[in-house]
Amino acid sequence: TATPDYVINLQSTREPVPPDLMAGLALPQGVKPYVSETTVDGQKWYRLRVGFFASEEEAKSALERLASAFPRAWVGRAEPDEVERASNFTFAAGSTVVSNAPKEQETITATAPVPPTGPGTLAPERVQEMLAQARNAMLAQDYETAIKLYTQLLQEPGDQRAEAREYLGLARERSGQLARASAEYRQYLRDYPDSDGARRVRQRLQGLVLAEETPRAPLRKTNIAAGEASRWDVATGLSQYYRRDLNQFDQDLPEVTTLDALFTDLDLSVRHTGGALDIIGRLSVRNMYDLIGQENNGPGNLNRVSYAYMDMNKSGGDWTLRFGRQTLHNWGVLGRFDGLHFAYEWKPDRRVHFTSGYPVESTRYGVETNRLFYGAAVDFDHLIGSWDFSTFVNSQTIEGYTDRQAAGLEVHYFDNKRSLTTMVDYDTSFGELNTALMLATWRFDNRLTLSALVDKQKGPMLSTRNALIGQTVTTIDDLLLTFSEDEIHQIALDRTADTTTVTLGFVKPLFERFQVNADVTMLDVGGTIASFGVPAVPGTGQQIYYSTSFVGSGLLGSRDVHIFNLRYGVSDDFTTGQLTWDARFAMGRRLRLNPRLRLAVWDSPAAGVHRETVSPSFRLLVNMRNRYRLEVEVGNDEFLRTDLTQVGIEQKSNGNYVNIGYRADF
Repeated sequence: TATPDYVINLQSTREPVPPDLMAGLALPQGVKPYVSETTVDGQKWYRLRVGFFASEEEAKSALERLASAFPRAWVGRAEPDEVERASNFTFAAGSTVVSNAPKEQETITATAPVPPTGPGTLAPERVQEMLAQARNAMLAQDYETAIKLYTQLLQEPGDQRAEAREYLGLARERSGQLARASAEYRQYLRDYPDSDGARRVRQRLQGLVLAEETPRAPLRKTNIAAGEASRWDVATGLSQYYRRDLNQFDQDLPEVTTLDALFTDLDLSVRHTGGALDIIGRLSVRNMYDLIGQENNGPGNLNRVSYAYMDMNKSGGDWTLRFGRQTLHNWGVLGRFDGLHFAYEWKPDRRVHFTSGYPVESTRYGVETNRLFYGAAVDFDHLIGSWDFSTFVNSQTIEGYTDRQAAGLEVHYFDNKRSLTTMVDYDTSFGELNTALMLATWRFDNRLTLSALVDKQKGPMLSTRNALIGQTVTTIDDLLLTFSEDEIHQIALDRTADTTTVTLGFVKPLFERFQVNADVTMLDVGGTIASFGVPAVPGTGQQIYYSTSFVGSGLLGSRDVHIFNLRYGVSDDFTTGQLTWDARFAMGRRLRLNPRLRLAVWDSPAAGVHRETVSPSFRLLVNMRNRYRLEVEVGNDEFLRTDLTQVGIEQKSNGNYVNIGYRADF
C-alpha cells in the first residue's frame, strides 16, 4: 500500500506560525497539522500544512471544511522526507519540519463550485453588490478579500460565475499563487471556451506558463532580447446602440420624438508585464450622436469620459500607483475624481494609501480645478482575527477655501457565513457626522440569509459648496461679496438635509429550484430651512416600502428563470404598488429571450392625482461565437389613466422605445 502523501497547504508566511492558530479547527481523524520550512529565492517561508491523505479526492474533501478559515489553501503532495519528519512533529513555538525540496509535485485544482441545481441563496442585488465589493478589493490590492468574495460567488448559480472564475484566477496570480491561478484559468477555458473573456484568460495563462518554463540551454544574447522579456496585451470593447423614444404626453397632443441617437462606447485596456514595472491602463469613453439636432430641440452631441487612468505596479513588489480619471468609494473619497492614488504595503496585511485630485462633477466635463482634495488612509487587515480596519483623513478645498475636512473609520468582517461593513465619516470643520453606515449579512446552515442596512448621511454630502444651492451666483468668491465666511458656513448647513435609510431583509431557497426574497425599507429624507433668501425645502416624511420576490427556475422548460416581484410603498402623502414579471429563456447556446412586464399604481389624495401604468418590454440577446453580441429591445410605457381629481381631468399618455445594437470584444 502506498504511503499517504497528499497534504493541504493552509497558508505560507514569512513569519513563524503561532501554535494556537489551529485551535478550534475540526480536523479529520488521523491527520495532524505541522509546519514546513523552505527557502524560495533566498527568502525563508513557513508553510502551515495538514497531512496526510491517501488520495487527492480525500484531501479535497477535507479542504472544503477548512476553506472558510484558509481561503488560499491548496492540495499538493509532499516529498518522502517531509512525510517522515512530520510523523514526529510536535506543534510548539518555532518548531518546523525542514524541507528544502526544489519543487513539489503539486496537484493544484481549481475552486469547485456547487452544482447549478437551483437559483441560489443570494438575492440578485446581493450578487451585484458582492461583485462590486470584489472589484473594489482588486483595485485596492486587497487580494485576500477578493479571493473570499469570488470564491463565494462561485457557489451561487448564475451568470456571475464566469466573471468570478476569471478574476479569482487574477487575484490568485497577483497574490503570488501562480499554480492556483493557472488552475482557475484552465477551468475557465473548459467552462467558457467561447466567452468574451476567453481571449484574455488564454493570454494570462500563456504568460504564467512561459514564466514557469526554464530554458534547457542558455539563450543567445541578441539586441531584441530585452524587448522580448516583456509584453503588451491590449483588449478592446466596442459597442454601438441605436435608441429611439417616441412619446405622446396627452391623448389630444401629437406624438413627438424625444430621443433619436446613436450611442458609441469604447472601453480600451492595455497591460504590460515584465521588467521592473507592470502597467495597466484603461480608457472608457461614450459618444452620443444626436440625430434630432439642436435646431429641432434635440439635446445635441455629447461626449463622456468615465475612466482614463494608468496603473503602475512594482513587479512582485509592495506598491502601486494609479493616476488619471478613476473612481473610489473608500478612505473618505466620494466617487469619481481626476488625480492619483498611491498604495504601499509596508508589511503583510498593512497598507498606507495617499490620494489627491479634483472631484468630477460630470463625466461630460474635463478636469475641473476649482475643487482639490488630498487624503491619507491606513489599512490593518486581520488585525483581530477576521476583522479588518481602515482609518482615514481627507481635506478638500474650493477656490482656495476649506470645503470639507473629514476623518473616519471603516471596519470589515468576513467569514463563510457572516459579513459586516461599517463606516463613519465625520466632518471636523462643521462638527457634523456626514455618514454612519452599517451593512450586515448572516447565512445559516439551512441556507437562510438575513441582511440589515442602516445608513444615515447628509444629502448632499456636507461641504462649503452646498452654500451655492439656491443662490444666483456660482462661485464662493461671488458669495463672499455678500456674506461673511461664517455666514457661508451656516448657509451650507442650512442647505444640507439629513437622510436615513433602514432595510431589513431575508433570502430563503425553497426546495431545489425556487427562492423567496423579502425586505422592508424605511426612508426619510429631511427638509432644509429657509434662510438668507433661499426658501425651505420640505422633507419627504417617513416612507416605508415592502418588497418580496419569488425566483423560480425550470417552470416552463429546463433552462428558464422567472422573477416575480411585488412592491408596495406608503407614506403620509401617497401610496404606490408595483408588480413585475421578468423572465429569461435560453434557446440553445447562443440565444436568450427576456420578456418583462410591469404594472404600477400611484395614488396621492392630497395632490389629487391617481396614475395607472403598464410597461411591457422584450429583449433578445444573441451571443455570437467568440467576440460578438447582438441585442434588440423594444418596450412601451403607457399611462393608462392619470386622474387629476381636483380639476376633473383624465389624461392618457404613451411612450415607446427601441434599442438595437451590438458589442464586440477584441
